Amino acid sequence: MLKRGKYPAFLKKRITGPGGHLSNEESAALVAESGRVFSWVCLSHLSGENNTPDTAVETHRQIAGPRQALHVAPRDRVGELLVVSKAVE
Repeated sequence: MLKRGKYPAFLKKRITGPGGHLSNEESAALVAESGRVFSWVCLSHLSGENNTPDTAVETHRQIAGPRQALHVAPRDRVGELLVVSKAVE
C-alpha cells in the first residue's frame, strides 16, 4: 500500500528504511518468532493512508497463527482497556 500511496518518495524511503516503521509482516514475525501465544497483542499506530485494520489482522493471522488474541487500537479515540496477564502455554 505504501509503494502505491501518495506519500512523497523521501517519506516512503524513511518509512521503509532501517529506522522507519514495522510492516505488518515484520510485526507478525516478531510475535511468531517468540514461540508464545500472548494474552493479547495490540496492533497500534496503523497508518490511515497505507494500512487497514483488516489487513493488519489478516497478516498476523497468516504469520503468527489463529490462536493469538489480537486487538486493533483505534486511530481516533481511546481504545478498550487491555489487562496484562500470563502468556497462554
